[in-house]
This record gives sequence, structure tokens and C-alpha cells, in this order.
Amino acid sequence: MILPEDYFYSVPFPGLYDVLSEAPELTIGQLTESWENLHRTDQGVRWELVLLGDVLKAIGHLA
Repeated sequence: MILPEDYFYSVPFPGLYDVLSEAPELTIGQLTESWENLHRTDQGVRWELVLLGDVLKAIGHLA
């Protein structure tokens, strides 16, 4: 996978959806790591959807 950006800010769950509390701390994600982890078979479907979401969001911002 080739994208012009690799690292991105991420808000960990459950803080991502807790908009009434203090602003959560940001973490850093990496698109190449998310992409590589999609190819592992031991992640479980729910986690793979989160990783796929990272990649799709980046592609959508390029469109």
C-alpha cells in the first residue's frame, strides 16, 4: 500500500465517543501497521474493521 502519509492522530476507544467529558489524549497510529495487521488472521473481525476504518479514512481524505 502506498499513501503519501503514514502516521495519524488517533483517539482511543472509549474516549472517541465520550464527547461530554474532557478531551481525550491523542495517540499516534500508523497506516502501514494497520494495513499489515489486516493480513494477520488472529486479530478477530471486530478489530479488523477498526484497522480497515483507519485505512479507508486515509484513502477518503485523498479522494
